[in-house]
Amino acid sequence: MNREKLAKDLLFHIRLGEDSGIEFKAVRFEGKKPKEPNKDKMAHEIAAFANGKGGRILLGVEDKTREVVGIDDDKVAAAEEWIVNISQQNIQPPVKLDTRLLQLPDSQGNNKTIVYFERPRSIMVHNSAGRYYQRVGSTKQEMKPEVLARLFQQRSQSRLIRFDENSVPGASLDDIDS
Repeated sequence: MNREKLAKDLLFHIRLGEDSGIEFKAVRFEGKKPKEPNKDKMAHEIAAFANGKGGRILLGVEDKTREVVGIDDDKVAAAEEWIVNISQQNIQPPVKLDTRLLQLPDSQGNNKTIVYFERPRSIMVHNSAGRYYQRVGSTKQEMKPEVLARLFQQRSQSRLIRFDENSVPGASLDDIDS
């Protein structure tokens, strides 16, 4: 999708608000380093998308007001590096992110730079801070043990590791009931 079409699509979704496939986060800095949103909470969001059907995150958009606030040009590289580091260091197994820098107009028509990335559904099951999250509506929620067990089972099958194809020690062909 070209940048112009992508920007138009994202503006449409910003007007509608967050849902199970899109999350907005404004990035606030303390000096030259991002302070908000919280690193762990960001990791939870990314892991929740990867554990579910995937989704998109826009850094530089207020989630409550849906206002495009952008990221100052001199801080865009730090914000992009910050989010990539979170995906590699705060999520197990690490999640690959392909970020894109886009310009979207704010409510006054001024172009603001945002960091955008789409996280497709993963074939792995990811945790952050030792917890497993999933996307439910516009929120992330910790998975209940039975949901997590089912997800591990589904994802293991998608990686072609089948539990019913494991060898059983001590078994022979005579043990198979035709």
